Amino acid sequence: MTDLVRTSDPLTHAQKLAVVSINELKLHARVVEDDENALLAEFIEAAFDYLHGPEGWLNGYCLLSEEWEFYLPSTLKYNLEVPLRPFATLDAFEYLDSDGETYVAVASNRYRQVGYGDHRQIVRTSLPYPYFGTFHQRAYRVSVTAGHASAAEVPSPLRLAIKLLAAHFYQNREVMVIEKGSPMAFGLQSLAGRYRVSPDHS
Repeated sequence: MTDLVRTSDPLTHAQKLAVVSINELKLHARVVEDDENALLAEFIEAAFDYLHGPEGWLNGYCLLSEEWEFYLPSTLKYNLEVPLRPFATLDAFEYLDSDGETYVAVASNRYRQVGYGDHRQIVRTSLPYPYFGTFHQRAYRVSVTAGHASAAEVPSPLRLAIKLLAAHFYQNREVMVIEKGSPMAFGLQSLAGRYRVSPDHS
């Protein structure tokens, strides 16, 4: 897989704060005054970004819905893993035509989708995937939508993990090392670890 990129507009500050509000974080962190609300909002967004998407700690779990695109080489023969969760829709599965520039839809009788909870595979039928030409790193283009459709659908352990991280950022404003066995590391692993996508996407 190459060049996994977001093709939709980036999530907004308001969308991220819909998952965990300032008031929810204040209750969690036992903050009473309102004079640091803007700072707390920044910490919520930082915690969200720390967890979210292919570059986040969850390694491909998308907290909110976004559209993505990635490429596969011409050596693709059988099944392909969608590297993002929770899977929503397969928007396009295309191959590079013989002109070397145009992408054409792979016929639906050449593949089927197989779901495993939030995870999705595209599985080849008895017909081979179409491709004409020599080896190409971007022979196939896959477009998908992944992530929860609304903030209300984000699992509560992940919302708690955002609050845990944001409260940690608020209470520890200097550089510090998080040891593997520390309460912070243990709490994050306990809350969000089961949603983390492993390197083989299982």
